[in-house]
Amino acid sequence: MCKRIRYPGGQDWYEVIGWFRDERHDGLDQDVKPIVFLPYSTAVLTADINDLRSLRLMSIILRGPKDPAMLAGAARAIVRGMDADIPMYALETMTGRLERSLWTRRAYSWLFGTFAVIAILLAAAGVYGIVSYVVSQRTPEIAVRAALGARPAQVLKDVLLGGMALVSIGVAAGLLGALWATNVLRTLLFGVSSRDPVIYASVVAGVIVVGLLANFLPARRAATVDPVRVLRSE
Repeated sequence: MCKRIRYPGGQDWYEVIGWFRDERHDGLDQDVKPIVFLPYSTAVLTADINDLRSLRLMSIILRGPKDPAMLAGAARAIVRGMDADIPMYALETMTGRLERSLWTRRAYSWLFGTFAVIAILLAAAGVYGIVSYVVSQRTPEIAVRAALGARPAQVLKDVLLGGMALVSIGVAAGLLGALWATNVLRTLLFGVSSRDPVIYASVVAGVIVVGLLANFLPARRAATVDPVRVLRSE
């Protein structure tokens, strides 16, 4: 069944010969808008005076099984055969064009990713330092508990729970900050929600694992305290 469309307020009808999937023609951060492709000759006849300036330029996309660089010479020859006065310039591959259009967003992604890694390392170092200091201050207490019969596993569990409480507070604060910053991040994302629960769960799990590793070494050192040596030194 033939389908026809016309512009609002227009008189001419155009036959639809095909359609394509949605595309973000104006940029990844812009909403998808209705768009119609017309033959060049038809577009010239129906364009108003403001659109005629843009119609002086034309972009041609070529697709072939060979290296794109090998198609440039053939394309130039075809255009030169049609009209020797038509200039042909700005030849580039679609891959290169996409890379150039996404460069800014990828730069921001690498920058934020680097800051995130540095932040996790600093957080791990901070947790490790705090727990190590707390263990050193509690060494006499731990020695007394060990002398009274506390098992190393109990000491290890106690120190780990105390350290992971700090990690939990940090995770909660980080989640609140991330939810607050979603409006800024939304402009840098494409095809991914700024509040994707899978991503949030993955990041939280990663932070918990890093915090657990940072707590484990001081906790293990506390669990292996020699009560006799510590009590003699006291």
